[in-house]
Amino acid sequence: MAMRYNGKEDRLILDLQTGETAVSYWLTRKAVPRLWTLLCEMMRRDPAMKDVADERIRDFLVDVGREAAMKKVRLGEKRTPNRQSPGTPVPLLAEAFKGRVTPRSQFLLRIVDQGNVVALPWLLTPPLLHGLCRLLVQSLTKTDWKIELYDGAPVSVASPQSLH
Repeated sequence: MAMRYNGKEDRLILDLQTGETAVSYWLTRKAVPRLWTLLCEMMRRDPAMKDVADERIRDFLVDVGREAAMKKVRLGEKRTPNRQSPGTPVPLLAEAFKGRVTPRSQFLLRIVDQGNVVALPWLLTPPLLHGLCRLLVQSLTKTDWKIELYDGAPVSVASPQSLH
């Protein structure tokens, strides 16, 4: 998993790979808050937190879990050679995001492209889900987008005409 900013296209590129299946997605500044909201919601729905009724405590536990996960996962922006699946020569434009938590506390993420052509399921362990959040935050620092991400509620302060 890797993410980087493409200044020429003014988009983030998310590269995902499982075994021999690899795909890249364009993430626009409009798509990033939607993805962030889903990722935060998935973390809060982790079955390990089902008995925690207080939202503040749940948020605290999500933060603690993120920090613990970051110590276990090694993510970098260095990209392995592009080994995309046949039929996906360029990054796909991410339109929608769907996700759910499995009973085994794994996170199933589907990214639907512009034509609803590809919605490959990506099964993420908690460290990888937190790692994806970290990559997203790190990649945003390389853009001039005025997007601030908060746990649960992304706030975009970009002007509507600059969104694509």
